[in-house]
Amino acid sequence: MDTLRVGASVSNLDARAHVDYRHRFNGGQRLGLAASFGHAREVIVVGFAAENELVGSLGVESRFPILRRPRVQVDLGLDAAVRRVFGDDGPPQDASGSWALEVHASMIGTARAGRGAVRLGILVPFSMELAPEVVNDAQGALLHAGFTYPLSDRLWLDFDADAGGLFGSDGDAAKFLARGRLSLRIAFGDDAAIY
Repeated sequence: MDTLRVGASVSNLDARAHVDYRHRFNGGQRLGLAASFGHAREVIVVGFAAENELVGSLGVESRFPILRRPRVQVDLGLDAAVRRVFGDDGPPQDASGSWALEVHASMIGTARAGRGAVRLGILVPFSMELAPEVVNDAQGALLHAGFTYPLSDRLWLDFDADAGGLFGSDGDAAKFLARGRLSLRIAFGDDAAIY
């Protein structure tokens, strides 16, 4: 089964449009491509804050089930993406030259609830700025909660929220992230699943 998800997220740091495409294998493993583009209120470039910049990312997403029951599933996730800042040339740095590698590890449990499903878990984000200089951009630990509601047999409405602490750029990066994401997900092929 393949899924296409289109949505938008808003956080205290940025607002982005998202699209991802995932393939689900027979054992429940999922592998996909993800892209996002949007506006960052503030992005850290070489330890300095650059404001009102355009940002985009392109990466891969993977999910591996470690527990599968008829109404409950727990997945380990590992995502990797390259983030690019499309900014103006100017102080404190040339923000348009900023490239970063983002890696997110997660453990998310999903339980069926009525016709839909609820999710709870943890996310561990890490990003390393690669250009114009190599800098530990951000790391942290976030709590995750979400739900899925079926609109039809092959169309779902997803809402996800993350919140937690961040650290990076020798203490100059954001200290807290709160983010919400609303998406529509459509399934293609056989064996449509809410997970």
